[in-house]
Amino acid sequence: MSDEERHIAVSIERKINLGNYESAGVGIVLSGVTPGTPIEEIDEMLDTARIMFDRMRDRLQQKIAEARKGDRP
Repeated sequence: MSDEERHIAVSIERKINLGNYESAGVGIVLSGVTPGTPIEEIDEMLDTARIMFDRMRDRLQQKIAEARKGDRP
């Protein structure tokens, strides 16, 4: 099997206590990486993942705020 046919997937997850009986799970998953991928490309993937995470977090916080408003008169 050649390096182009082999792919690597790695994931890291953590649960964070936010206080007030709230917690959040955060994680990073990189998949489809081939052996020998330059560090610069991996860093670029992680930077992209960070941008995606930040956008998703912001959107989730908006949805939580909207849901909390809906529960109150």
